[in-house]
Amino acid sequence: MDNGETMFGGGMSMFFVFMPWILISIPFAFGNYFLAERLGKNKILWAILTIVPFVNIVFAYYLIYVILFFVIDHLKKATAKPAE
Repeated sequence: MDNGETMFGGGMSMFFVFMPWILISIPFAFGNYFLAERLGKNKILWAILTIVPFVNIVFAYYLIYVILFFVIDHLKKATAKPAE
């Protein structure tokens, strides 16, 4: 490793380590793009955050809570009694 190579044999091989993760994330990025549109959020940002390794794990937790609060808010509106 004295010729500047990393533990994985070089910078390019690190790309190949994360390639399956990135490929699996792409379909979710399309789904999150359209989900962001319905929620009124930044579509491009949501798609990018879904694809980036390690960031997408944290973003998934954020996404769960955003969807949960969206559903709860809509259920409150649907079940609210009209004012008399």
